[in-house]
Amino acid sequence: MKVKGALGRLVRRTRRPDGTPLSPQDAARKRRRLAVIPSLFTLANGICGFAAIVQLASVQFDPATRAVLNPSHFTNAAWLILLGMVFDVFDGRIARMTATTGDFGGELDSLCDAITFGVAPGLAVVMMNAKAVTNPFFANVAWVFGLAFACGAILRLARFNVENDHDESAHQSFKGLPSPAAAGTIATLLLFQGFLRSDRALVQMLPGATLARAADAIGAALPFVALTLGWLMVSEVRYVHLANRHLRGKRSGRHIARLAFGAILLALLPEMTMALGFVGFVASGLVLGLVRRLSGPEPVPVAAPAPAPATAAAIVAAAAPPIVVTAGESVATPALVITSPAPVEAAPRTESR
Repeated sequence: MKVKGALGRLVRRTRRPDGTPLSPQDAARKRRRLAVIPSLFTLANGICGFAAIVQLASVQFDPATRAVLNPSHFTNAAWLILLGMVFDVFDGRIARMTATTGDFGGELDSLCDAITFGVAPGLAVVMMNAKAVTNPFFANVAWVFGLAFACGAILRLARFNVENDHDESAHQSFKGLPSPAAAGTIATLLLFQGFLRSDRALVQMLPGATLARAADAIGAALPFVALTLGWLMVSEVRYVHLANRHLRGKRSGRHIARLAFGAILLALLPEMTMALGFVGFVASGLVLGLVRRLSGPEPVPVAAPAPAPATAAAIVAAAAPPIVVTAGESVATPALVITSPAPVEAAPRTESR
């Protein structure tokens, strides 16, 4: 991958400022300095996850009214999870651009992803349906389903580490729902719920009772959404890598127009657009998998039949020199005589008594 800008000049620099080539020790020291850059992005992802957990742990409830006293903490946690996704996108890309990919970076990325995309969203599901705001049975259900989401994310990351290839061409699709997409679905649904309960001008135009019921329905549906996402993360359903598949390389004008339309919707209604986008991505893997199953297995190409083995006469005819006959001449073609070796008589057998 060709790296541009200041980072590219740093990567391609093989000589000192005075023109002398770098020694092997200096080259190794340079690689270690470059390896720090993606690790810092990965740690920033883990810091966002830790901050989201702190925000969720600080949520306060009013047992008398069964209401959340500081609902902004859910919104803050959701934004922190999405910010962690941004750092997660760039750490692997920078590592491949600087040729500093390795097992250490992969393990560090998985540990930070487990915090930001596993524990934090699962805790959000539990806190949204705590015993202070719902009945004890449903609170226990939310606790179990939130735990199932966190376990699914951890298992998904462990499988990804085993099957991961550091090459860029291997990151075109995923087996199972990626954990950042699952966490993004939970986070954007939290943002959309906060949007329905806000005092934005668009929300004020709609009936308040309907918006309150819709917001409550999202909170009640989160445990079941989390359970479904946990199963999809450990499943065999294929999902495309959106950044590598749709944002790289040259694109047509129609593709650019769709991206521009999505950017406009994101600027006008960010919470609704992001929620629809993540839910649509989750559904895309299921729909495409169902289409592939209904269309049947792909046809296996049939190999061309092997040529028949040549006979002895064809081999002799191909090897024989051509015979040129001029006018007035007659050429006698010698007969081809094939003799077999004479049988070898066995020596008389003597027996020793």
